[in-house]
Amino acid sequence: MIRLAFNECSDRFFIIKKFLSNLSFAFNKKTDSNLSYQIITSPSYRFSDKKPGTFKKSSKDSFPFLFFVLLGLVAGVLTLKNYQHIVQFYIYAISLFFISSGIFFIIMSAVTNKIQKSTLIFSIFSVLLSFYTYYNANILPTMVAKIPSNFGLKLIVLNSSEFFSAVYMFLGIIATTIEIGLVIFLFLRMFVIKVDSIKSTNFLQHIIIKTEMLDKFKNVLIMFIILTALSYFLTSGIVAKYAI
Repeated sequence: MIRLAFNECSDRFFIIKKFLSNLSFAFNKKTDSNLSYQIITSPSYRFSDKKPGTFKKSSKDSFPFLFFVLLGLVAGVLTLKNYQHIVQFYIYAISLFFISSGIFFIIMSAVTNKIQKSTLIFSIFSVLLSFYTYYNANILPTMVAKIPSNFGLKLIVLNSSEFFSAVYMFLGIIATTIEIGLVIFLFLRMFVIKVDSIKSTNFLQHIIIKTEMLDKFKNVLIMFIILTALSYFLTSGIVAKYAI
């Protein structure tokens, strides 16, 4: 019995190892036409670089800028507190869109035996992000409940720990929003590449060039991990616990 179990585990391990090896090979730039399942590489365009513009450094005091940033954070926290149900609804809707579209493209690729590289990257990260956004939507009422009823700029003086705890939580939501924006850009790149394959224009080619960094799985993975970790540490109160 032990020998049979060992042989079964060995066979399963070999299958998993072979799958991971094929997945790693699939993300290479060149696609082997002999493979039954093909990942189509993204188009690559190059335009002559324009002379970069010159920007003058502002000599104004940074205090007004910091004040308006702080004011914006306060306004954001209060907006989140007053409209939490609407925000929660949109997060649920985004989560549903990401997971349904990601699974749809994966199923379509299984049927056609091929997938465009940008579509594959979008499908993977849209499904992954859908779980995290769903988690954020579930804990949103708990996070909002921790915002003091007298939250405002004067709370910095009265109780700075409560003020910055709420601000950190809001910044965590901002990090999640940026993460959602990242996946939306992946969707935009995927859509533009599809349209470009039908009718190519300079405008579409410029978008493909500007989003070229999103064609590398490693780049997207690093950004995804950083934003997810940052969002989690901020919204969970870990940063507030050790920073205040």
